[in-house]
Amino acid sequence: MPKKYVLALIIITVVFFGGIFLLVRLISGNLGGNDNKKENKKENTAIVQKVNDLSDSGRKVTYTVYGRVLGEENRRTIRITVSDNERLLEVLGGYDESIVRSERTSNKSSAFENFLLALETANYTRRDTSIKTDDRGLCPLGNRYVFEAEYEDTSSMRSFSNSCGTKGVSFKGNRLTVDTLFKAQIPRYTELTKDVIL
Repeated sequence: MPKKYVLALIIITVVFFGGIFLLVRLISGNLGGNDNKKENKKENTAIVQKVNDLSDSGRKVTYTVYGRVLGEENRRTIRITVSDNERLLEVLGGYDESIVRSERTSNKSSAFENFLLALETANYTRRDTSIKTDDRGLCPLGNRYVFEAEYEDTSSMRSFSNSCGTKGVSFKGNRLTVDTLFKAQIPRYTELTKDVIL
């Protein structure tokens, strides 16, 4: 067999197997360009944390529902704060959150502890710490929900959600359960909020 045919056969073989090798790497996503994409995906991955120490060191929890963005005179917010000795409902007006109506009800430590355990079950403290968005501008035509906790060591936790969807929100718990639990802490909740349009 002439040398030129042998050389051509070797070149064809190298190109053929080299092409197969590149195709396999391309399909498996291991080409050099994809490594950066994988690193970027890792950087953008949610950092979800759950702090299950509410019943051990929780001092106060607050659930706030902000109404849609309206004119100053029509804007309303409902805030419920629960501690071991008090349950407080506040209806707030405008963007400076002046108190329109409020009602305080006493509480007991044992009731508060059970409430915190129920919040833990609803993943109240589960949140995506990678989200740093200013939530005030989110979901302007719907409701915005803010979840806060204060601890005995003076540290605090805050997360948010809204009625427009779950994209870009830091709260990763069960919002409907949390909403029901907080409202049930206020004996006259329905009566006190019946004229509030959120």
